[in-house]
Amino acid sequence: MDVIHVPFVHHNTIGKGGKTVVYGPKVKWDGDLLTWYVKNVLDDGKIKAIPASEITNEEDLFSLQIIMPNI
Repeated sequence: MDVIHVPFVHHNTIGKGGKTVVYGPKVKWDGDLLTWYVKNVLDDGKIKAIPASEITNEEDLFSLQIIMPNI
């Protein structure tokens, strides 16, 4: 899932707000369930992106889950 492109390509719809700094995405597998965790935030010149390896608490992040069939 390419969450980085959302504020640039979809700036008039789902990417409104100029949230161009991305936390994550962090991906977790649990059996046949795949979960992405991500958060886009407004770039105010003071915030830096947080890589997935530094995310310890996913509760404040947007999540998307997909069940993978036949695995």
